[in-house]
Amino acid sequence: MKPSRFLLRHTQRKGVHILLLLCITYCGCSTSYIVTPTQGGGDYSYHDFNSEFSEKDAVIELKDGREMSAKQIQVKYDSKSWTESPSGTPYTVAANDVNAITKKNRLIGGLDGFGLGILAGGIYFGAVFFLNPGHEFKNANDAIPTLPLFPALGAVIGAAIGHGYEYRFRVDSTNAK
Repeated sequence: MKPSRFLLRHTQRKGVHILLLLCITYCGCSTSYIVTPTQGGGDYSYHDFNSEFSEKDAVIELKDGREMSAKQIQVKYDSKSWTESPSGTPYTVAANDVNAITKKNRLIGGLDGFGLGILAGGIYFGAVFFLNPGHEFKNANDAIPTLPLFPALGAVIGAAIGHGYEYRFRVDSTNAK
């Protein structure tokens, strides 16, 4: 039996579906940062955040649940301002009206997915060869053509989802200027 038919037939098993589902959903992981008015109170100060986001695209999540694509984001003690993408409409809101600002990095997402695909492939083939003594492969060389499928699929899914970076804001009224 060809390895590709073997792979298709054996991926019908419930355990493999669960493994693949976990690996696929994990590819959408994210990193969170706290942004504070001054250096040392969080991961970023307002100044550092403004320097990094002056030219980057991101998504602004408002407290009322709306999300807006944004660029040229500026954070101040009392307000947050940005230009909406792609319309170019400028917005300014009170500092407390923004819940979070997120950006995606598709390259990092693809690398995350690639690594998880290697892990998923290793677990799958380990389970097939060591836990199933009646496997259909005559030897390990029969499995080699299917091994690249796992990291390739993981990389594509990871790049499509991207690695999210979420920035949440902590207001420190004692240092507000």
